[in-house]
Order: sequence, then C-alpha cells, then structure tokens
Amino acid sequence: MGVVTSYDKRRDRLRDALTECLDMAKDLLDEKVWGYEDMRDDYALDVYVAVKKARDAV
Repeated sequence: MGVVTSYDKRRDRLRDALTECLDMAKDLLDEKVWGYEDMRDDYALDVYVAVKKARDAV
C-alpha cells in the first residue's frame, strides 16, 4: 500500500464527479425533452461518450 497524496485525493474526487455526470448522461439517453427533435439525433449519445472518455482518462 502506497502513500495517498493530495493528487490522488483530487483525482478520485474528479473521477467520482465524472461518474455522477455519466449517470446523468445515461438518463439523458432515455429522456424525452421538449424541443429534442430540433437537436441532432445523436446528441445524447455524444454527451455520454464524451463524459465516459473523460472519466476513463482520469
């Protein structure tokens, strides 16, 4: 077991926040939003993929 640094703690907080964002992005995939038909068809999926890539990079 190594030493836990402030960098590790901040990285973990960021990963937790991005995981929460990922959960919200998953909800967006099933959401029927007023005016959604005016958005690009793949908007919700693009958001989900972007957040997942960011979380995985952390």
